Amino acid sequence: MPKAQGGSAAMMSENPRFFIGIPLFIAMVWWCINDYRFLLGAVVLGGTVYGLYRIRRRLRRRHRINKVRERRRIRELLYLQEEERLICEIMKVRWSMQKAGHLGLIERFVERNQEALWKNPVETNFPRNSIEMDFPYSAGDMRKQLSNLYRLIKRKGYAITISEFIWLVNQELKKQVFHNFKAKMLKENPSDLDAFCSCLIRCYGQDYPNYVEFLEKLLKEREIPYDLPEMEKELDLLYRDFSLMDFERQLHVQIGKAPSIEEIDYISGSDFAELFAAIFRKLDFVIKSSRLIGEDQLKMLVQRGESRFVVMCMRNRQPVSGRQVQVMTDSMRRNKANGAVLITNGELSRSARKMTESGGRILLVDGEKLEKLMKRYLETDPSTRIRQQG
Repeated sequence: MPKAQGGSAAMMSENPRFFIGIPLFIAMVWWCINDYRFLLGAVVLGGTVYGLYRIRRRLRRRHRINKVRERRRIRELLYLQEEERLICEIMKVRWSMQKAGHLGLIERFVERNQEALWKNPVETNFPRNSIEMDFPYSAGDMRKQLSNLYRLIKRKGYAITISEFIWLVNQELKKQVFHNFKAKMLKENPSDLDAFCSCLIRCYGQDYPNYVEFLEKLLKEREIPYDLPEMEKELDLLYRDFSLMDFERQLHVQIGKAPSIEEIDYISGSDFAELFAAIFRKLDFVIKSSRLIGEDQLKMLVQRGESRFVVMCMRNRQPVSGRQVQVMTDSMRRNKANGAVLITNGELSRSARKMTESGGRILLVDGEKLEKLMKRYLETDPSTRIRQQG
């Protein structure tokens, strides 16, 4: 018994509200049974207390949210100030490089490797530390070229960090890509928003989302009003229609005749390889080796007499870049060939033309020249007929 009394005393000392609340609760129940007016008052009082509790809780929650938003706003403001400071420092470095004539190093590097840099961002290609910078990459590896360019700029006397270097390269890349984008889009003389959207889908196909920001910039330059969400919906619908039209054209490729320049995009990979093999056989070349890379590229080694040539045939909506010409030059040296031929059913970029003007050992054939070759050599050649599937 003393033990039980001690336990009750300990419980009461630990939670005195428990023993105070029980009599009050019993009294309230008794009064409610005997007097309904007390019951009504108790309900009103309880509802009022609960409402005040909910209001207080909501106000405290709103106060916490406002404090978090204020802290976030201060952090963003500090980040923007720091970013503006860094941009100002980078622009000072850029201005000094431009004044000394060294900015052309970055411009020429980006122009030569534009396609590779656009597909794989500089941040992923640049070596992350000094160990990766000193790693013996091959001469044509992008990481090796980026680290060499960074070291060259540092040797010129510019105190530039890696992040500042990446920013400079990215800005130059965006500038050159936008220049090419603008020239390609304005070639068809679009006049309104619908015409610009259709031109974007025709020129870039499934890669069009990567160029929406450049389309916005071009529309602002042309002072054409647009609404971004509506424009994105319109582009999505146009791309679906474009895909169906491509599929329909593929079904309409005629069986039993040499394809036209427009139909090259829709023939199978094996027919694509046979098409160019037939052209070089007509030109009295012997095909030493032939390799189909995916469905859109064919690499051949051909020979006529003592002369050996490396041939790369491509079907691509994008213009041939200077980087691809550089790859052909390296392949020509590895195979000890006398020259190289790069054929595309599309266009040639300005950097690709510049690289071939100085060397003279690489022949570039664009879509217009290819069409003439096909008309001249393949009109009556039965070996270029498209094989009927199945």
